[in-house]
Amino acid sequence: MKKILVYKLEETPYEAPLRLLAAEQDVLYIQVEKTKLRNELRELLMIPAAGTDADGVFSPAPDVWIHRRDMVEPLLLLYGFSNEEMEAFFDGMKSCGIPRIRLTAMATVHNLRWSFRALYQELRSEADAMAGK
Repeated sequence: MKKILVYKLEETPYEAPLRLLAAEQDVLYIQVEKTKLRNELRELLMIPAAGTDADGVFSPAPDVWIHRRDMVEPLLLLYGFSNEEMEAFFDGMKSCGIPRIRLTAMATVHNLRWSFRALYQELRSEADAMAGK
């Protein structure tokens, strides 16, 4: 099943259109609550703890600390999408007027065991580096 983890869109005009798009494309919309920032991505995505590829092969999370008051940017994490489905989802976002979300990634076996907080920091660091910050 296709799923998206969404963080910090509830305070924007883009949440309702994104929820609608997710429903139209049969994507489970999961909003990440502030109390769940330390949870593993796999737990937030409701993936069973045993029997997944992530159990044997995963990258350790980056060793970072970021306080939630510093986590102000929206983040979108996709799970279970084929390349074609991902393109269709992004095309749908564009047609709904939802701007590009700077912190966007795919869940992989290498990051499923990361905390949401660690993924956020990694994506923000990468986005800042690409922007020359």
